[in-house]
Amino acid sequence: MTRAWTEDGRAAAERLVDAGFALIGAEGWRAFSLRRAADEAGLALGDVYAVCADRAEFLEAAAHVFDARSVAALPAPAPGEGAHDRAFDAVMGRFDAMAPFRPAFQSLNKELRRDPLLSARLAPAFRRAMAWTLEAAGVTAPGWRRPAQLRIFALLWLQVFAVWLKDDASQALTMAELDKRLRRARFLFPKTTAQPADAPAPAHGPAPNGAATGFEG
Repeated sequence: MTRAWTEDGRAAAERLVDAGFALIGAEGWRAFSLRRAADEAGLALGDVYAVCADRAEFLEAAAHVFDARSVAALPAPAPGEGAHDRAFDAVMGRFDAMAPFRPAFQSLNKELRRDPLLSARLAPAFRRAMAWTLEAAGVTAPGWRRPAQLRIFALLWLQVFAVWLKDDASQALTMAELDKRLRRARFLFPKTTAQPADAPAPAHGPAPNGAATGFEG
């Protein structure tokens, strides 16, 4: 569980996460230690313990940091902006925040597939991240539809994440995949903000080669 952070604690968490993810990208998750991350971040171990007590809790703290960065970077909605564009910008904002650490996420993705216990421990942080992405985009479904929307949106995100892991710095393939899957999943979003299929491309730019309709599970 992510701990309650003071302002100084939040700054320490950001430094620790940045240093830690740089190490994971360079050396892999198995070689990662909190002491090494603390040294790289210029933090005392006591400051690290205020953020996280073990490696799994470090990843939970990292999820919280990336949540905050992606939400803070999301622009205010433009007049008449639809659900597709808002969801697109919210998801791409998260990938933008993660982009400097793509090698670390590639390493973690492999390790999590081999470690079901760690995956299970991180599941609540992942659900929170997906819920915050929908909330930040302003497209959260009302009432009883919300849990189903969250599950389907999480699956959509994982499908796009798999493309992002192999993408280059332009993120063109990621944007194309996200645009396609959001159009196929228009039923996820409240009808009052739904984006028509032929709507203009969102703020990150046009997705190459257009997009198909219909949802693919």
